[in-house]
Amino acid sequence: MTLNRSASFVLVLAWLALALGCGGNSAPSVPGTPDGTVMAVSQGLSGNQPQVIWAAAPASYQKDLNEVVHLFASKMDAEVWNRSVGTARKVVSLLQTKKGMVLGSKMLAQMDMADMKKVEAEWDNVVGILETALDSDLASLDKMKNMNIGDFLADTGAKLMAQVEAAAGAAKGDPFQNEFKSQFENVQVKVVSQEGDKATLEVTTKGKPAKKSEWMKVEGKWVPEELAKDWTREMGDVKKQIEAMDTEFSDNDKKQFVGMLEMVDKTIDKLGAAKDQAEFDAALGEVMGGLMGGLMGGGMPDRAAPAGFKVPK
Repeated sequence: MTLNRSASFVLVLAWLALALGCGGNSAPSVPGTPDGTVMAVSQGLSGNQPQVIWAAAPASYQKDLNEVVHLFASKMDAEVWNRSVGTARKVVSLLQTKKGMVLGSKMLAQMDMADMKKVEAEWDNVVGILETALDSDLASLDKMKNMNIGDFLADTGAKLMAQVEAAAGAAKGDPFQNEFKSQFENVQVKVVSQEGDKATLEVTTKGKPAKKSEWMKVEGKWVPEELAKDWTREMGDVKKQIEAMDTEFSDNDKKQFVGMLEMVDKTIDKLGAAKDQAEFDAALGEVMGGLMGGLMGGGMPDRAAPAGFKVPK
């Protein structure tokens, strides 16, 4: 599915990006001033509290974002979603129970030693991120139909953010810290001018020159002016795209997709049943051989996903 920059979370994160100059489960307190808003959101994200974004959002924005999630959940094919989640859980279980065999497989033995050490260091954290996502309300369309994004961010969102931070910490250069969180540290905000419901801020972040941005007050909350001007149109576009999303499989489409998932499940079961490294490698070799044969023979279906989702050619 292509929702470009109008995707809900991209819009919310763009909120911060505009101000900062870059392309605990209770909701943190957000002051009613423009500079206080920037400082509160920066401190919240720096402390792995993504729910601060929700606390800073106008009530109508919160309503729009919840509606986007609810609408998607009502349009998505329940059988396909549930089967996909079930297969994903089997993959996570395999990665947990057969970690040693996966890391010791002949396929990974071809990796550079430094890369292999990086995979080993990040393994548990990455698997933990997948497990957290699959244990959350995202795994259930019924729960998503009634999801409150603020509650999700305070619970699952905060946990995922901490897990991503831990996983990135084991990676070379720590990209999460250096490319994301660093922009919320040592933030300084100066109110250049303020008149009524509009304000000009000068925001300085760690290692970057000061940048001015225009803000305006919406329903008692301060938001970047550019975001406020585009919000209604962008949210309308998102909802229209979801409404038109062809996620209702034809019988043949669904049969192909479910059949593919069943093949994946059988493969995972075979790998999970391996008693030693030799059996695991043999099963993995069989899987890879079948996959390559299918690709070279053009055996992969043209539509292995809902029609509303674009499959790379």
